[in-house]
Amino acid sequence: MNLFNEDNCRYISYNEYKKYCIENNIECDEKILEEKNDEFIDKKLTEYKDYFDHIFIDAGENIKLDEEQRKIILTDDDYCLINAGAGSGKSTTMAAKVKYLVDKLNVKPEEIIMLTFTKKSSEDLDDKVNYLLNLGIPVSTFHSLGMKFIKKLYPYPVQVVGENEQKDIICSYIKQIFKDKNKLKELIMLFKKFETKSYIARGFIENFEKFDTFEEYFKDYKKRKINDISKKGGIHQYLVNRLSARNNLYTIKGEKVKSIGEARIANFLYAYGIDYYYEKIYEEKVNEDTTYQPDFTIEYQGKTIYIEYFGLSNCYDDNNELMKREYARYNRNRKIKEKFQENNKNDFINLDYQKKDEDIINTLKKELSIRNINLNRRSDEEIFDRILDNNLGAEFFRFTNLMIQFIDIFKNMLVDNEDYMFEKRIAEIKNEKFNYYYYSEDKNKEIDCRIRALRFMQEIYHFYQSYLVENHMIDYNDMINMSYKYIIKEVKNKYSDLNYKYIIVDEYQDITFQRFLFVKRLVEFFNAKLISVGDDWQSIYAFAGSRLELFNKFNELFLNSKDDMFLSTTYRYGQELADISSKFILENEEQSRKSIKSIKSLKDPIEFCEYNSNEEYSTINNIVLKLYEDNPHNKILILARTNECLRKLMKSGYFQKGVNDVLICKAQNNAKIEALTMHRSKGLTSDQVIVFGLHEKLFPSKGKISHWIFEYFKLDTIKEQIPYAEERRLFYVALTRTKNKVYLVIPHNNINKSEFINELEKMIN
Repeated sequence: MNLFNEDNCRYISYNEYKKYCIENNIECDEKILEEKNDEFIDKKLTEYKDYFDHIFIDAGENIKLDEEQRKIILTDDDYCLINAGAGSGKSTTMAAKVKYLVDKLNVKPEEIIMLTFTKKSSEDLDDKVNYLLNLGIPVSTFHSLGMKFIKKLYPYPVQVVGENEQKDIICSYIKQIFKDKNKLKELIMLFKKFETKSYIARGFIENFEKFDTFEEYFKDYKKRKINDISKKGGIHQYLVNRLSARNNLYTIKGEKVKSIGEARIANFLYAYGIDYYYEKIYEEKVNEDTTYQPDFTIEYQGKTIYIEYFGLSNCYDDNNELMKREYARYNRNRKIKEKFQENNKNDFINLDYQKKDEDIINTLKKELSIRNINLNRRSDEEIFDRILDNNLGAEFFRFTNLMIQFIDIFKNMLVDNEDYMFEKRIAEIKNEKFNYYYYSEDKNKEIDCRIRALRFMQEIYHFYQSYLVENHMIDYNDMINMSYKYIIKEVKNKYSDLNYKYIIVDEYQDITFQRFLFVKRLVEFFNAKLISVGDDWQSIYAFAGSRLELFNKFNELFLNSKDDMFLSTTYRYGQELADISSKFILENEEQSRKSIKSIKSLKDPIEFCEYNSNEEYSTINNIVLKLYEDNPHNKILILARTNECLRKLMKSGYFQKGVNDVLICKAQNNAKIEALTMHRSKGLTSDQVIVFGLHEKLFPSKGKISHWIFEYFKLDTIKEQIPYAEERRLFYVALTRTKNKVYLVIPHNNINKSEFINELEKMIN
């Protein structure tokens, strides 16, 4: 068969062409392949013009695809990287791409998998692809897909270990070695040696040697805590303060819940003697892949009662794009749950969000009374004792956090032989392969201390893993690692209904080494085509393991790939801002060269708003009032580098907290503003953007010095020549969220300004 026969007009991938040439003993000519594929695309651009013009019409959206988008949709290579500029319609292109695959190439929806990095981005993409276009395409996080594979083959119910449980496991290790005082003293010494703060509480260090068992020590710990509380108003006042705290998402039992409402419900149930389980898995599945986890499960006198708290039900805000999307998604999930409840005979109590927490509790009291459930208030002393039982981690919280962080980094390396990796690192320390600054004058003694600390890490890692295995538990890294190492091939062979032909990865600039290997194995085992979409100019998660070189070297990692496709027209902001922000980001030579075009124009898109000492927040307030006065329908987004900056803004007296990320301007209550960190703003759009905290000590962030142990357990990455390269990309993200102008709130004194501001001012002037 002639691949380029007129009757066989379709896109031919390079690998298919190469195979054809080998089988027919002819020389491969890439020019011919490129010409024929260009001919195909030109032909289909004309043939499918009406289809592309109206692809979103049925969904009620008047979205017109540009030529770049249409060509990308028609391109069907084995491995594709789409370099998409900010505001260039990345999600729209992906949605149209999968619709084209289903409509024109007859690919079944279940033969496509769309992968994202977070649950929120997965929900957003699902909105675009399935809610808007009603395609039924699986949209999943990497972790969820890994878990799906594990559930298909693992013979036991699998429980995912949470952060609190992880801390408990590390605490259990300390309990286990408690009787071996010399070993415990060595542990304390080794992890205190090179730090200004101890990783274990002073109270523990000063008292643990007085007791034979951990239980005896913990009784004494409780006595000390009760004495402390008694000096500060007593147990009752402590409980009043703690249980009425508006930001406390930990329950009396120590669970971390999702909302204040859930915390109130959990604390009420415990305080009145009602045993409950938080998010216990329901016996029946909603469907083949989805488990149902009611917020609370009560087992009382042989009866099982389920409580659902619908916390967003009355939070609709038509002027808040984030809330509108979240509300719509939440209501869809609510309907699924309610329909599921209708089809089951079990007893459900559904509680709606109320402005006053007392209303929720009063409703719950009535529902429990109807079911003849007795409410017996526990004593303050009993409640406080239960809180202390969960407070053990406070004695070791820095140490447990360090260990959990280490385990996460270690598992992200996706090593096949853990002990070999430890031995390799120990050998490197002995051979001084790493040139670290030594704190001790006796270098040999310090090397010995580092090796002994690594031995502890190795022992704790094995203790942690053994606990998971014995209790049929996995952590989030295991979802990917186990699937990568053991599961994918078995699932492919055992389940013929699972046959992915296209794997689409969103936000590919955030790819980690672990996820890259996972994707590569998926592609290999399913013989699937890979479509990766991202923007290296917005790569801002190196601290979480993302590796820019996996984006930049796509063609080397996936041979014969097509990595010269760009979405270069922004529909968000004007050409003037596109020019300034592009020039700013391209100061870093490691970034890809792309030219961003805009269909809009707006003169002077960046406004520098200077303030004198102590006037930063009043300046922000004045900008908000002016923007609201000019256009009360405009959506305003306030951005800062850190959550601490946002907390100070909220406490400044000019704003008050609204629902979720909304701030309400006290001088103009109708002005509701979303306030986020720069990291959380990625992917969002607003009419106007205000950026503050642009002080030289705050931004660019100089970063925190990590514990020396992590220097031995990290993957090498490209060394970018320009200082603060990732912070530069983060500022680019902040600058490109706006549809109109960006207001940069900056100190009047040049000495105090962020160096990025000085750089921008020179570019503009």
